[in-house]
Amino acid sequence: MKKILIIVFSTTLFSCANIIAPSGGPKDIIPPKVINKTQNINLEGTSEFVYSFDERIVLNDFNKNFYVSPPVENASHKIKAKDLIIKIEDDISDTLIYSIKMDNCIKDITEGNILKDFTDNFTFNKEETIPVYSLKVNLEDAYSRKKQEDHWVLIYNSNVKDSLIFNSPPNYVARTNESGIAYFNNLLSGKYNIYSLSGIDYKYHDDEWIAFNNSQIISDEDTLVNLLSFNPLQEIDSFLNNPTDSLDDGGVLTVTTGIKDPYVIQLLKGDKVSFQKIIHDTSEVQFYNIPTGEYNLRLYFDRNENGLWDTGDFTQKIQAEKTYIYPEGITIRSNWDLELDWNINQ
Repeated sequence: MKKILIIVFSTTLFSCANIIAPSGGPKDIIPPKVINKTQNINLEGTSEFVYSFDERIVLNDFNKNFYVSPPVENASHKIKAKDLIIKIEDDISDTLIYSIKMDNCIKDITEGNILKDFTDNFTFNKEETIPVYSLKVNLEDAYSRKKQEDHWVLIYNSNVKDSLIFNSPPNYVARTNESGIAYFNNLLSGKYNIYSLSGIDYKYHDDEWIAFNNSQIISDEDTLVNLLSFNPLQEIDSFLNNPTDSLDDGGVLTVTTGIKDPYVIQLLKGDKVSFQKIIHDTSEVQFYNIPTGEYNLRLYFDRNENGLWDTGDFTQKIQAEKTYIYPEGITIRSNWDLELDWNINQ
């Protein structure tokens, strides 16, 4: 259990000013730093936050990267010399911790150095310590297992009915970074449902990537959630023919999986499937006459035994068929046999 105690205003933004390099010295590669913050927080009306930096600043994709969690409807911003001024013109709760997310929103005016990590928490409550909890979310493409960047991760209280999901504002939001990771550091104690969407807002639209967890998360117990994102309309290209006699000097690959359930195993060249086998009753698979080169292995459980990868269905609470990627690249050499033991942890 990872527990954080935040008293009124919690931030690690403040630090010493940059040392300006003398003329002709090394190039400035240090992003701007916050050296002071003033704030005026109101339960009803406008709350204002002024962040003073050690150098002149400009915006950097601010509208794309800025958000507040729990969400607010009316927030504005402006730059005045070295100051960033944020105004929130919404009623706020005195029982919540709010997180202002400004990662990649600010850069210095001279060299364009971007401040990549910039988060500030605030609360109206000045009388007592509010216990809050952290959660890390890892989001991947269910089929390719690639990291999913710039997707919303949405958290709803457990009492929000499924019929209201995406038709009411989430209780907390975060955005995945280039590593497919989203962070929450201000969850109150409780049970929640978690989802992700690929669109620009918090509503689900056709042909949008979506992910959900089959079970609720408990904020004071869970610290990591892995989500697999899929497009309900996604269609997978059919794979190339599986040559077995076209080469006399190709390589042979034998893979032992230890799996008895029906599955499909694929040998990939880049993102394309070069070889595929549909397996029903054996844990040992062999590929013959493989052209020399670098490959990757992918395996997925074929739950309906149709020989195809099936995407998920959110309305029926069906996840996409579970996919695994072999953790290392595979080198195939001419007239060589390669044997791999791949123990899948289901």
